[in-house]
Amino acid sequence: MVSTLAVIQCAVAAVVLWTPPGLAIMRRIAPALAWPLAPALGFAVHSAATLPIYILVGFSLPTIGAVVFLTLVASIAALAAEQPVGTDGGVRVPALAIAAAALLAVVPALSVLPKDAADGVVLAGPIFDHAKAAIIDEMVRRGLPPNNPFFSEPSRLAYYYLWHFGAAEVALPLHASGWEADAAMTWFAAFASLTLMMGLATWFAGRTFAAFLVPLLSLAASIRPCLHWLFGPALLYKYILPPSGFAGWLFQSAWVPQN
Repeated sequence: MVSTLAVIQCAVAAVVLWTPPGLAIMRRIAPALAWPLAPALGFAVHSAATLPIYILVGFSLPTIGAVVFLTLVASIAALAAEQPVGTDGGVRVPALAIAAAALLAVVPALSVLPKDAADGVVLAGPIFDHAKAAIIDEMVRRGLPPNNPFFSEPSRLAYYYLWHFGAAEVALPLHASGWEADAAMTWFAAFASLTLMMGLATWFAGRTFAAFLVPLLSLAASIRPCLHWLFGPALLYKYILPPSGFAGWLFQSAWVPQN
């Protein structure tokens, strides 16, 4: 069964690992946007840079420890040695908005976790797509590049697995399962996307209040079900195209955080 404590530990490890490098980069570009954009940028840069390194030196506890240590040391040294430069509009995302993003990101993460019921365990709809958490366990067991975990015979995985690689990087040292790391990464992806949009919103609007609009708008959903109920499919789709598969942040962050 999935351990909530293990999920929290993986989520905290993700923030601690990927925020410092993102912060070191962003404070040289736009200091006002450094904190809200740091988690997403840090994950993108660190994962893209370290994946080929792990393929060369091996994906194991000692190599992960060395890479994480060097990443944090380099990030802290860069933050301590350099003064921030670049354009600073003076409008920053309030800490309360960052806290709201962290709290709202729990919602899509909960959709991945099993729920105990009287007759067994209940799984929400997004678990259909999160079955790919097996990719995380495959990387933890056999290293990189990953094999396809859904075939008995070894075969190279043909999938965009950078997000799952990030989950494996925090799962292996913490002895977490792929399911637990997947839930943690779902939270991290949701949190990083919200803070990124908060940073951009305050930058474009020039007002801190814009940051609080992001979580509110992220809860929006399609009005199609209401229109479908009111007018019926025949009249509705006479004037509106059928659903395309795209959805709002809340739906997408729960189903496909890797996207």
